[in-house]
Amino acid sequence: TRGLKVNQLTIMAVAKYIAFAAFIILAGTGIAVGYTGASLLTSYVAYLSPWMPAWLWVAVGMILMLGVGITATSTVGAIATLAPKPRAFKICLSLLLLMVVTEIVATTIVYQKQHALSQALGDFMGESMERTQADYGEKESDTQLWDEIQMEMNCCG
Repeated sequence: TRGLKVNQLTIMAVAKYIAFAAFIILAGTGIAVGYTGASLLTSYVAYLSPWMPAWLWVAVGMILMLGVGITATSTVGAIATLAPKPRAFKICLSLLLLMVVTEIVATTIVYQKQHALSQALGDFMGESMERTQADYGEKESDTQLWDEIQMEMNCCG
């Protein structure tokens, strides 16, 4: 029985380090998801903010929050794996599974609805741009917006 007990302890130690490595890898994944959300926010959504629908701001914000959540939970999970805190480990594992399943489901839905989402975004932006363009010269904010875009794009109209 002593040999069996030593074997079980060895297996548990190996499992602990595999779980630690998995949490660290998931923390890296969370950083990547958060970076994607931040890049979308700063490169596209904020730049074109006058013409973006509210649902796009919410979607990008959710991507950013998901990345932060995965990173934080994975980091705490990695610490809980090495510390003798099985309850914290289980909580972190459950939260991570929930976030990963949410991410997979959301990605599947967006993939299936990509044409409709693209169409809705294009329609909204087109209407918004036409409205602000019609107010060029009349509303100071719309005039400044179009002038700034023309300067950045090096175009005259």
